[in-house]
Amino acid sequence: MKARHLTLVIFSLCFSLCTFAQQKCTYQKSHFTVSKSRTVNVSGIKTDWNVQLLNLDKPVEGNKAYAEYINKIKAEAEKKYPRKDLSLFPYNEKVKSTPDTPVVVKAFEGNIFGNNIPNDNTLAISNNGMLISNINCNIYIYNTQHNDTLLKTVSLSAFSDTLQLYPEQYDPKLLYDPSVDKFVMAYLAGYVDSTSDIVVAFSQTNNPLGLWNLYYLSGNPLADSSWSDFPSIALTQNELFLTVNLLKDTGTWQTAFKQTVIWQIDKNKGYNGDTLKTKLWSQIKYDGTSIRNLDPVQGGSALVGPDIYLLSDRNFAIQNDTFFLLHISDVLTDTNAVLTVTPVLSDKNYGMPPSAKQPQNQTFATNDARVLGSFIENDKIQFVGNTMDTLSGLATIYHGIINNLSTTPSLHLKLMSDTLEFGYPNISYTGNGPSDNSAIIGADYSAFNVYAGLCAFNYNGITGLYSSRGILKTGTSYINFFTNTDPERWGDYSGNQRVYNDPGKVWVSGTWGKKASIYSRVNATWIAELHIPAPDAGVSNFNFNEQASMNAYPNPVSDLEFVEVTIPYNATIDVSLFDNNGKLVRTLLHGPAETGKNILSFSTKPLSKGIYLLTVKDSRNIFLTKKIVKE
Repeated sequence: MKARHLTLVIFSLCFSLCTFAQQKCTYQKSHFTVSKSRTVNVSGIKTDWNVQLLNLDKPVEGNKAYAEYINKIKAEAEKKYPRKDLSLFPYNEKVKSTPDTPVVVKAFEGNIFGNNIPNDNTLAISNNGMLISNINCNIYIYNTQHNDTLLKTVSLSAFSDTLQLYPEQYDPKLLYDPSVDKFVMAYLAGYVDSTSDIVVAFSQTNNPLGLWNLYYLSGNPLADSSWSDFPSIALTQNELFLTVNLLKDTGTWQTAFKQTVIWQIDKNKGYNGDTLKTKLWSQIKYDGTSIRNLDPVQGGSALVGPDIYLLSDRNFAIQNDTFFLLHISDVLTDTNAVLTVTPVLSDKNYGMPPSAKQPQNQTFATNDARVLGSFIENDKIQFVGNTMDTLSGLATIYHGIINNLSTTPSLHLKLMSDTLEFGYPNISYTGNGPSDNSAIIGADYSAFNVYAGLCAFNYNGITGLYSSRGILKTGTSYINFFTNTDPERWGDYSGNQRVYNDPGKVWVSGTWGKKASIYSRVNATWIAELHIPAPDAGVSNFNFNEQASMNAYPNPVSDLEFVEVTIPYNATIDVSLFDNNGKLVRTLLHGPAETGKNILSFSTKPLSKGIYLLTVKDSRNIFLTKKIVKE
């Protein structure tokens, strides 16, 4: 094993305590510098033993007492909200006005099960189609522009070989950085305070087969006998934010969980292979209670910054209506940067999910109700997590939207009720403009009579409506990997990322049940490329010009022009005015228009006399034009 960080990593500590009476928020700040540990060339990794030891009788999540406490609350929740007769809940009936399900562009089986549980799926896709997919505990690299060719398979242990880390390496997380066209990877090594580390890797180029700069952070940064668990990551314009839970290896559930901390890291130094500058935010409390399980919020269509938001909730509650909105005001070098905590009340309750059913009396662990994925766009934060549907008693997922982020935040919560049980969702932005807040939500699913699979929902951010579930992969078996224990481990998260240079396109990854042999029924990975449905999905020979119309009056016009636009579907439209030479005079409207007749009016007083061309287009093409004369 390697020597500890006190001898290998140079660091400086400058603790400060800041209290904000109005927010009832307290925290501490520590500053660390971390030297690069090594550079790895992925294409040069030849030997990969990928040895994994797994005890089939102990599928414990984190600390044993901590897991037992979660199971106790689940039992209480299931007693209070028992499962109902699902024939009374016709959730699968498609409402005519709902959006269509996401379109599957391509899909294929991903990382082969590697004798490690749970199947924590995460992925990242670059603008030029290089896809990285990770699970516990291997990395697959594909070229999606060339028949989804698998270019390389490597284990986490081989990727970080020679770092002399504890051989137990797990909980990988991946991100693609569209601002610099590079990748970031983070994962954990070890699970007791004497061996716990966090590996952070930055690619030097946009080729994941090339060179990566590797760093390791202490999993016990405050030297308080804790170890790091359950990482979450997000990128801003300048930095990488990484959150982890600090746990103790022994003790009751009250003492097993110590706190959640935030690592704030200069990402550009990581890409360059320089010594990292970092800041650790710790002892984060609201009204004297620790804020748990922080999810850092990444930009939807592009990276944001220099500030960042993070989300938390009452993840152990049977039912609750409070979420916590955290905000770090500036970059780590700003000595005046502060952290604030704002509680936001939801219009619906969420709570501890029950274990999800699968066939053969098997069940799936669903952990708790923490936030599992989020993005920020158009002054809104959208996020997802596990919860219970109290009407049916089933495990399901929630989709939250925090509106008016910069003024007075308000929160709307939607529970994805269904006859299936859902778990471990993730979400990506698919909109295209300030009035389009659309998203694709991916999630794992199962039922007492349905094998585990992967599905997705389309959220139309203009109409506020959801599609029914779209099935991406149906399992071929129930999952029964552990010999004498129940529930099975489903996977602590799923993959979901927007293709930044192709709005509306998203890649997802998740778990499905696979019968690998007569004795082996395991967690398999499914990867799919999705796209928001085209407006004409399911309509044969659809012609925009034939089914849309525009009329402008009066024509000629002197002061005020009225434009009637009739369209066959809900869409975000651009209405533009060009002069007789084809030069854009003004974009009159970029915003939502609904099916049927829409009337737009505008003043023509700013126009000189002459002939003008009025155009209307949606995201696909110009489909309406009209000449108008200003007299």
